[in-house]
Amino acid sequence: MAHFVPAKKSFTAADTVELFADPLIRYHGFPEALISDRDPRFQSDLWNQLCRRFNIKRCMSSSYHPQRDGQTERVNRTLEQMLRTYIKSDEREWERLLPALELAYNTTSHSSTELSPFEVMIGENLLTAADLDIVGALAPTLTPPMTKLFRQLCDRAQSHILEAKWQQKYYADTKR
Repeated sequence: MAHFVPAKKSFTAADTVELFADPLIRYHGFPEALISDRDPRFQSDLWNQLCRRFNIKRCMSSSYHPQRDGQTERVNRTLEQMLRTYIKSDEREWERLLPALELAYNTTSHSSTELSPFEVMIGENLLTAADLDIVGALAPTLTPPMTKLFRQLCDRAQSHILEAKWQQKYYADTKR
């Protein structure tokens, strides 16, 4: 399961710990292991103390060889493709789109498991706006433009995730 959380380059180690704690620890508890790159923020005393205190095994990717963190790299590529699709029209809106893109990503089946991340984590997929008849029960609470926008966002995000999966498969197959 992926969580898309906006972060700034100026964030400190303490800021990254806060990002880690909310929503990851809040929703999933403390991990047994933490895989990260060698960013100085993750190598700080604060992260060392946190990992020791909660018995979290730290696994850092080698410099210039991020394969250990390959799953994160793939999720990041997919998110970048999804964002590129939307920021063509309005660059300022990317942060607002993250929750809808996260939902679309986590409810789209992945080729390796043929299940969505939600199905893997909780045993069933969530209903999304794309699955519901929004005109029915939700119509009184949503304005028509809002309803249309949300449905379009979900549909477009899921189609771009599928496109990204096929491109990643193509590139992986050409390297074999």
